[in-house]
Amino acid sequence: MSVSRSSNQILAKVFDSSLEVLRTSSGGTPTSGTPTISKVTPGTTASLALAADTNRLNALFMNEGTVKVYLGTTSGVTSADGFPIAPGAGLEDNLTTGAWYAVAASGTGDIRILKVAKSS
Repeated sequence: MSVSRSSNQILAKVFDSSLEVLRTSSGGTPTSGTPTISKVTPGTTASLALAADTNRLNALFMNEGTVKVYLGTTSGVTSADGFPIAPGAGLEDNLTTGAWYAVAASGTGDIRILKVAKSS
């Protein structure tokens, strides 16, 4: 699989059950990354979905729940000012390394997060 976004390119290779992720910058130098998957279940009060990480290369948020969730970069994110993610939809962040917060429109949300960070 190859995904191109302006001058950056992310390449992922699947070998048996392992995943290798490479990201090339506009200079073409590959950066190897290690993927991790997490799950958060935000309620109607904002909570931390993904901590800040200066080693993060990419984060993909997928709403696997049945209610709309809202993402934002401050701990006070609400449905009035957050970025809406409908059930079955997602958001990719390959430009920032700051924290993300989530809040559900009602009840409890279900967000799956695929984070790729620089390999040690």
